[in-house]
Amino acid sequence: MDTIGIIDMGSNSVRLILVRVFKDLSFRLMDEHKESIRLGDGIDEFSNLKEDKIQDALKTMKMFKRLCDAQNATKIIAVATAAVRKANNGQELIDRIYDETNIDMKVISGKDEAYFDYLAVSHSVFSKDGLILDIGGGSFELVLMKNRELIESVSIPMGSIDFAQKFKIKDPLTKDEEKKMIKFISDKLKEVPWLKSAKNLPLIGVGGTLRNIGKINMLKRNYPIDILHNYEVKTDEVFEIYDELKAMDYESKKTYPGLSSDRADIFIGSLSLVSAIMKQINSDKLIVSGKGVREGLFYNYLLDKNVYVDNPLMLSLENTTKIMGLDLVHSYQVRKLTKRLFDLLKPVHKITDDVGNIIDTSSLLHDAGIIINYYNHHRNSFFVILNSQVNGLSHKELLMSAYTASMHRKNKALENYSRYKLLLDSEDVQKIKKIAIFLRIAESLDKSMSCIVSDLEIEIKKDKVIIKVISKDNPEVELNDARTAISAFKKLYKLDLVIE
Repeated sequence: MDTIGIIDMGSNSVRLILVRVFKDLSFRLMDEHKESIRLGDGIDEFSNLKEDKIQDALKTMKMFKRLCDAQNATKIIAVATAAVRKANNGQELIDRIYDETNIDMKVISGKDEAYFDYLAVSHSVFSKDGLILDIGGGSFELVLMKNRELIESVSIPMGSIDFAQKFKIKDPLTKDEEKKMIKFISDKLKEVPWLKSAKNLPLIGVGGTLRNIGKINMLKRNYPIDILHNYEVKTDEVFEIYDELKAMDYESKKTYPGLSSDRADIFIGSLSLVSAIMKQINSDKLIVSGKGVREGLFYNYLLDKNVYVDNPLMLSLENTTKIMGLDLVHSYQVRKLTKRLFDLLKPVHKITDDVGNIIDTSSLLHDAGIIINYYNHHRNSFFVILNSQVNGLSHKELLMSAYTASMHRKNKALENYSRYKLLLDSEDVQKIKKIAIFLRIAESLDKSMSCIVSDLEIEIKKDKVIIKVISKDNPEVELNDARTAISAFKKLYKLDLVIE
């Protein structure tokens, strides 16, 4: 078992995550910490970092080193980005960090920063395609991703702190200042000729500015799930936030719901960049990524360990089952049988949408609630899955998976669906019930957790469905348990069910 500390020293803040990696290469986030030191705000007229900012950085690194030591970190990966890249005395800071903490910090290029953003997004965001935007304090990165492949990337040395220094954005934005800023942004984007290839793609946002947009929009909508990662904001909602904030003074922005007070003086510049890019590529939505350079560095660490990822959802689900101590063989058997029932009974359930992610998640994590208590663990599974940070799912898919898993023993949901009406409609509820009955039968058909059922055959008649169980041994226990779902099946599908 190893504990990896990962530090990202940006122009606005310094961030640390501590990740525990087990022998089977499963992993768990143990701690995270952030210090806003505004390093990029402390560069003098000679392009040197000022001594007071250097002291802030050293103080923060010493604190982070203590946190790493307290968790017995076996490896510390530390990188510095735009502020240190730009500073003439950046290497002096790197040397002093090493002398005082023994942490070997590397200054990474803008291209590398974009690559680590890409790794974080491609391993965790549900969309396979998108234009990734990371706005830091001293630069912004753009990455064109198609089918989870990096197609193009660029780093432009202009960030949120730079916008605040170049334009008067702390207080209400005048029309003249807004016009100058939009012209400046437009000229910067002309430096990215491949941007036209991102037309009509979602914008995938990394960094504090984009997270703040998500938080603001969540509060406006009374969003029922407190999860930022993979949260979606419509384009016109982004424009609405921009129009509101550009007219506000600094003190009003400091108390604006969802906006971090330490970003109030610099936020509008970054927000104008987001708005301009969304207009230029005709994007219909922003997808917020809660993962960025630090997580990208961690996925790069896994790649060095020969952990290759074709499907970020499956990596996340496998990791979650391992760290929860769930029975992997049983979980995969239940998944196999659930998928088999779903495929064979298509003429009955008539679901045409792609619900594969929901089936995978709900079946592999159906027993997740056991980590709280065996009794009523199906009910506990709802809350565990909803808060398990599974990657590669939209919020709707995550919620539907949680509901489906919670019904794997009884065909009754724990939570009132109306609480989540922003995400689920009546058709979604019906899909949940239909998939859940298959999951319930599949789980019963591995009641002994010995995988004795090798396959299923289905016969669909006018008034009934016959499930024929193919087994290498006597499946009496499994059959008896599966038959407890007969009445629920009949109520849902208006068909008798025979399991033999």
